[in-house]
Amino acid sequence: MEDARGPWNEVGDRLGSLALKLKLHAQEELTAERKAEARSAVERFGTTLQGAIDALGDAAKDPAVKEDAKAAGEALSTAVTATLDGVLKAFRNEPAGSEGTTEPAGSEGEAEPDAPAAG
Repeated sequence: MEDARGPWNEVGDRLGSLALKLKLHAQEELTAERKAEARSAVERFGTTLQGAIDALGDAAKDPAVKEDAKAAGEALSTAVTATLDGVLKAFRNEPAGSEGTTEPAGSEGEAEPDAPAAG
């Protein structure tokens, strides 16, 4: 698992660096009026997001929602397992070096003899 953490840490570092650069550009470019507009938009977004989170929290308490979420999770797990099983079977059954190449039906690598001319 350690092998996967390195690349993800790099992604996080690069996104953090990008966010800082964008923030600096925004600070340079925005006028006081536009900053107020942006601040207001961010506050509205925050209020809307909080409302959505509250609604999800309330919905999570509903037994019917809990049951549906459990069923959806089980279905997802089953689908992922079936997909991975299929991939593993495909790898196990594929002859070494075949690389998925097949010959067209009816060709065995030899040319068919010419048909006699009708006379």
